[in-house]
Amino acid sequence: MKIIIEGAGQVGSHLAKMLSHEGGDITVIDDNEARLQRLTSSADVVTVFGDPSSITVLREAGCEKADLFISVNPATSQAVNIVSALLAKRLGSKRVIARVDDEAYLLPENKLIFKDMGIDMLFYPEKIASDEIIDLLKHTASTDSMDFARGKLQLVVLRLDDDSPILDMRVSEFTAKMAETAPQAQFRIIAIARKGETIIPKSENLFAYNDHLYIIAKREGIPAILKFLGKDNIEVDKVMILGGSEIGEMVAAQLAKQQLDAVKIIDIDKDRCRELTEKLPTDVMVANGDARNSVFLL
Repeated sequence: MKIIIEGAGQVGSHLAKMLSHEGGDITVIDDNEARLQRLTSSADVVTVFGDPSSITVLREAGCEKADLFISVNPATSQAVNIVSALLAKRLGSKRVIARVDDEAYLLPENKLIFKDMGIDMLFYPEKIASDEIIDLLKHTASTDSMDFARGKLQLVVLRLDDDSPILDMRVSEFTAKMAETAPQAQFRIIAIARKGETIIPKSENLFAYNDHLYIIAKREGIPAILKFLGKDNIEVDKVMILGGSEIGEMVAAQLAKQQLDAVKIIDIDKDRCRELTEKLPTDVMVANGDARNSVFLL
């Protein structure tokens, strides 16, 4: 599979490394030679130096025969990512994906516009990260969670501690007891991660300490499952965010809407703190200081 990645920043480099390990034919375009050199030292990829929106450069990279084109350039405006994705599609790339930095572009009606233009998918990495953090704060009892079917189904990952009531219990016993105590909690254990291995559970499998259970259930059934396993979500009332990056700003803005007791964001850069003060709601406290200083944190 031939994949072209436009942009050798953090996202592009990470994608290139992962995909190259899977044996793909990976080409990376960037107009920064230093970034390309860093990438080639750690990944088996072909690099093309040049303007990512240049038709000549895109042709040199092989867009005419690409199965997938991903534009994730971090150093330019989203317009360059969009233009390069559109050109790649016109040149023959089968599927194109573009990174954006405007949340309005992700609205359903706007995504349709880009779909009609030829861009198959848009994504906003910082927005994805901030949403993930907010979701984790809502589900502190689980190590991970993911929504499906527009939130009707939820996949949760739960670790079994040494005091878990289901240690050495068979999967069939757990299912039967849950059916007795909470018949409304319709669920399936789809996998058990144990010591680096993934087990597709059968009725006779026994649960063990430090197992990670992957459970999919209706959203309304999750609390009953957590209660049976002796796990409770921690009520989050006060949040301190270290770092005023774009992700930190997004998290603070979303938390401010939840009317928590306190939301504080700390950054060492005075200018960035002034900017955050102007952009964030007034109930978010912005503090300028070094988060490595324990006295300051107190």
